[in-house]
Amino acid sequence: MLDIFLLVSRDDEYTINSINSFLKIETNPEINKYISITKKIINTINLNKQSLENTKIIEHDFKFKTAREHVENLVFRAKGEYVMHLH
Repeated sequence: MLDIFLLVSRDDEYTINSINSFLKIETNPEINKYISITKKIINTINLNKQSLENTKIIEHDFKFKTAREHVENLVFRAKGEYVMHLH
């Protein structure tokens, strides 16, 4: 089993492009996709959580200080044998 995490840390055009590209990734049932994002960014980009097929949202109340801190937090949430982080 593989868990793929998209780490979102800013709200600009690249964020929207990254999310749209991530959602287009076709996976098999043994691969779990997650978008890790702050609630503030969700509201800023008007992310429709209902339209996210096969992708789960991990919402944070705050922005992590570093990408490493963000990754470490997600490692504890991972359930798969393998983990992939996209930032």
